Amino acid sequence: MAVGIREALHPQIDLATEPRWPRIAGTFGEDADLTSRMAAAYILGFQGAQLDSNSVACMTKHFPGGGPQKEGLDPHFPFQRGQVYPGNNFNYHLKPFEAVFKANTAAIMPYYGVPMDAGHEHVGFSYNKAIITDLLRKKYHYEGVVCTDWGLFGGENIPEVLVKLVKGGKIKESRLDESVKRLLRQKFMLGLFDNPFIDAGKAAQIVGKPEFKQAGEDAQRRAITLLKNDSKTLPLQAGKLKIYVRHIKPEVAALYGTVVTDPATADIAIIRLKTPWIPVDTDIPMAKGFHHGDLDFKGGLKDSILQLLGTVPTIVDINLDRPAVIPEISAKAKGLMADFGASDAAVLDVIFGKFKPGGKLPFELPSSMEAPCWQGAF
Repeated sequence: MAVGIREALHPQIDLATEPRWPRIAGTFGEDADLTSRMAAAYILGFQGAQLDSNSVACMTKHFPGGGPQKEGLDPHFPFQRGQVYPGNNFNYHLKPFEAVFKANTAAIMPYYGVPMDAGHEHVGFSYNKAIITDLLRKKYHYEGVVCTDWGLFGGENIPEVLVKLVKGGKIKESRLDESVKRLLRQKFMLGLFDNPFIDAGKAAQIVGKPEFKQAGEDAQRRAITLLKNDSKTLPLQAGKLKIYVRHIKPEVAALYGTVVTDPATADIAIIRLKTPWIPVDTDIPMAKGFHHGDLDFKGGLKDSILQLLGTVPTIVDINLDRPAVIPEISAKAKGLMADFGASDAAVLDVIFGKFKPGGKLPFELPSSMEAPCWQGAF
């Protein structure tokens, strides 16, 4: 609101049922009921009880659920394998959307995904009549805006195509009027025709306020999840230990103890990890940055981690942008924590008892790579 953003391209309420999918970090996890409650509260916070001049409209995505990608391959790209439902759980992925319909989400974004075994034609969701017209519009009686995902055909940036289709009799002008009506109705409800401008001076005072930053930092700490605490090793005592750190800034760690460079001389080691991933062999630049592939540590990297855990008592913190396969690491670590985006200071505050971890895992952690290979969309 402060900077004039009146529509948010979220929440993302896909269910993280395929642990290899790269976009899990944007979801609320794998549980449909939890996601439903979170999504409804999210929309209430952004939009209020009804859309008005104090609202930020929510475009909820990705209908009818983008999580169950075959082999975890994201459908943004041509190497995708479609969406699969080996447990016949297509309807399970709809539950969060039923919640946001009740919460009056202003808009819906379908995904690129192609349903492969759910009884629908093999056409991407944005162009799938059974999904958009029959399911979304008719069954759920949804009358809000529907927007295709990024990069798909849209009349807003190539209107000449729509004009040609209307003149050629392929699309009725009355059909375009339906979409225009929905868009204009939302803009009127947001008050964009009454007062489309913001107070730039006020915006500068609001954005980045210290209390807002502090709230974000506190949220990082509260979300950290304690997975293992062998012999009640945690919390550690600040200022009394020689600490060996890996993937942590030494100058930050020095605020909590004496940093040493040789793990053999340390009282404790603290290491931060991230869920592994393997770049897809592709010429598509965007695809190279998506975290596809296996979830387990391999080869020299795994050996290095396990060697450290065998040398000195070690606390492991792992950033879970996807579920990681870490049974050997878990077995040897004295303490194991998960974060979902946290600074070194936030992690160390929890390790040294300045802040209690309060997070819970939003998804299961597979015991091996064989598990995701058959799990799919459960």
